[in-house]
Amino acid sequence: VTMVGYMGNNILPLRMGELIRAYGISKKQNIIFSGAFSSLVVERIVDLITFILITTAVFSIFPMTDLTQKISIAGFLIVIGFLAFSSILFKYNNKFETWYLKKQRQLISRNKKTIANHFVGFCRGISSLWQNPRPLQTLFLSFMLWGMYFTFTLLSIHAFNFNLNILDTMKMGILVLTFVTF
Repeated sequence: VTMVGYMGNNILPLRMGELIRAYGISKKQNIIFSGAFSSLVVERIVDLITFILITTAVFSIFPMTDLTQKISIAGFLIVIGFLAFSSILFKYNNKFETWYLKKQRQLISRNKKTIANHFVGFCRGISSLWQNPRPLQTLFLSFMLWGMYFTFTLLSIHAFNFNLNILDTMKMGILVLTFVTF
């Protein structure tokens, strides 16, 4: 399912492969599509947090311009704000669950059972973000994955035999990786 999603991302616009991946997961694991899709949203959130932390570190240590340094610091502050927001949601998880179950009952009372089920599936998937039993392991694995992406990008740049020093190669690598990611 993951490889089919990657293929879809490579041949379809706007990362539509993620929808194909969510559909494949929902059929293979027999879960509602919105629940599968929300797990992919959580995955992308963890990826984004890791990516922002890596680019913040690189652009803070090796700033290309003053603007890149300011943007990397702003990104870091956004990550810190998001983590603070997540910790609040973690603390009030029961209230969040009560809220979305109340919304589900309201939707069912208006004969919108399918929408209600998708809404609850999505909320439960999102809540898995702060219910992760091993958050440090998840973050470590995400850093390892992004480290491999960065290494592959550096090796690709090196394969073109540009006449650059290691610092400029690293700057180019993180810049290329940033644009490819977005």
